[in-house]
Amino acid sequence: MCIGVPGQVVSVGESAHHLAQVDVCGVRRDVNIMLVCESEPAALLGQWVLVHVGFAMSVIDEEKPWRRWKPCANWIWISPNLKDEPDRVWHR
Repeated sequence: MCIGVPGQVVSVGESAHHLAQVDVCGVRRDVNIMLVCESEPAALLGQWVLVHVGFAMSVIDEEKPWRRWKPCANWIWISPNLKDEPDRVWHR
């Protein structure tokens, strides 16, 4: 089983060949968007994607990331206000 991590696209290059930056719990990661970029990369700005090993695997709706984190509650504690306080994530 593979784990995908939800993140929000915060910056993109001029083409799908450039890496985008995705915010994952307050940490920005460089991510390849070629698998999910169907038109101009700018269309992905603000969108949520599921990231696995540096690749955006799919575009997901904004509420899905929060539903995905709930099963992980045994591994990490995530603030209920994570959208407002992204720095409030602690590993157990």
